[in-house]
Amino acid sequence: MQPAAAKGRLLIVELDGTGHRLYYVRLLAQEALSDGFDVHLVLGDGVEMRAGLELHLAAILPRISIHSASAWRDVERLATNLRVSMTIVPDADRYLVTLLRRLGWQGPGRLNLLIMRATVERRGGRRPWMRRLAKAVLMLVTSLHPRIRLRVLRSALWCGRSRYQIVRDPVDLSCTPAEVDSLRRTWNLDSDRYWFGLLGAISERKNAPLVLDALTQLSDADGRPIGLLIAGQCSPSVLESLRRHTGGEVMLRLVDRLLTDVEMDAAVVAIDCLVLAHSNDGPSGLFGKALGAGTRVVAAGSSALKADTLVVGGGHAVWCSLSESDLAGALGQALDSCRPDAKKLPDGTTFARSLLS
Repeated sequence: MQPAAAKGRLLIVELDGTGHRLYYVRLLAQEALSDGFDVHLVLGDGVEMRAGLELHLAAILPRISIHSASAWRDVERLATNLRVSMTIVPDADRYLVTLLRRLGWQGPGRLNLLIMRATVERRGGRRPWMRRLAKAVLMLVTSLHPRIRLRVLRSALWCGRSRYQIVRDPVDLSCTPAEVDSLRRTWNLDSDRYWFGLLGAISERKNAPLVLDALTQLSDADGRPIGLLIAGQCSPSVLESLRRHTGGEVMLRLVDRLLTDVEMDAAVVAIDCLVLAHSNDGPSGLFGKALGAGTRVVAAGSSALKADTLVVGGGHAVWCSLSESDLAGALGQALDSCRPDAKKLPDGTTFARSLLS
């Protein structure tokens, strides 16, 4: 008997596909295939989704079946038609209300959910405590369903207590030294300049203009050659703000497109300091990648990033508030520090096995 028949069918759901979500899908699909599952992937529509699919899953596309859906009821119907034994949603926050309305999971087998943001962001809308309470109640009610297993994403460095089983953000580096050197040449990251980096999906929450302002202040005061690499697909508003910015003596390198996994990892290794100035609160997979690469981190804003910085210590990372002066001070501290040693952290296999169990 083939292993796939013994394990049955697995359905992975990702209707968004932005940011690092398809990276999570790839890790899950690879591990499930090695376990003998017949893997099915249900995706939303959209140009970005299709582009990300080719970037992140090209190597395993011939071994998995692709389906499309636009609503949660389509997912349940597909799972029923396929007679899957397990369905995994690696970005499940948005479906908590839907699951409550539908009285739980209406598909076959078990539903494994990963909550990516257990803490509600403190911005706009209703009072923050009301939104935090509402999400806590939704998570609790959902977790009581006998065929639903709910897990919470935490950073690779997280330590503490949790009502729910945690899944640590995976830290994998898929690049070789030759690929890092090639990226430095292709993107003109000259070695006589100290390179800070903003990487990934560059939306307003990553505060690119603020980082550039702080680096300009630092460059004017210090006089040493400084560069800022912004690599990843940028939102139109971020691009517009960067176009209006002179940047002073700061050399700006902009790579406005989706990055392959190798490019992302090589960029983390190639820069001297990763900047995570986040307005929203939540773990950052790039934080762990930087530690795994031996790249210094300057974090700002997010309390989750502050907690990770306290765990790892000032030898690898510093945290500050989201103000230009404080950020300039933290970036200056990084500029005066040696490159830290690389750290060993939980990898993609550990992440995938946590969700497949």
